Amino acid sequence: MSKVAVASTDGITINEHFGRTEEFWIYESDEGGNYQFIERRKNTLEESKDHHATTVQLLLMLKSC
Repeated sequence: MSKVAVASTDGITINEHFGRTEEFWIYESDEGGNYQFIERRKNTLEESKDHHATTVQLLLMLKSC
């Protein structure tokens, strides 16, 4: 099993910029390629001029995916 985070406004279409989305939709996939929605996770990051630090924080927020 593995988790996938997508940036979406509606949970159907991947239609947001990954670093600017308001929330991530988290899905879990099985070995057969089937996906199941498991949670919506708020993006708590604030935009910063230090893109490296923001990226690191984003990766830490989504490290389970």
